[in-house]
Amino acid sequence: MALMSNLVKTRKDLCTFLVQCLGTVLVYIFTFQKDREAVGAVHLTYHCSQCTRTAQKSRKVDDVSKQRQRVTEKRYPCEGRVILMFNNTGDEVYLTLGGQGMLLGKNGLLVHFYHALFHPPRERKS
Repeated sequence: MALMSNLVKTRKDLCTFLVQCLGTVLVYIFTFQKDREAVGAVHLTYHCSQCTRTAQKSRKVDDVSKQRQRVTEKRYPCEGRVILMFNNTGDEVYLTLGGQGMLLGKNGLLVHFYHALFHPPRERKS
């Protein structure tokens, strides 16, 4: 059982690396949101860091000069997300995503990418 747990952790690390590479190519930053296990598969969800869905609370103080927090980046209704699904069993698994059925092999990996709106990339702090 411990071997299976380590295998899942290794696959999660690989998925995080793949999402970072995808973000580098597309010049977006995707942040990990949640993971869940379905029948025979693990789903990892990453959202665009500039999506309005992942926005933090509004300011505590209206006067910007009195706040210590830095100015936040602009948010967009892009609904950007990457969902990675990998098989955590030794058998083939049939999955449905968005009403479509897919067969996931023994060592299979499915990548679902969605980004509805182009927006400028987040400025990286140097």
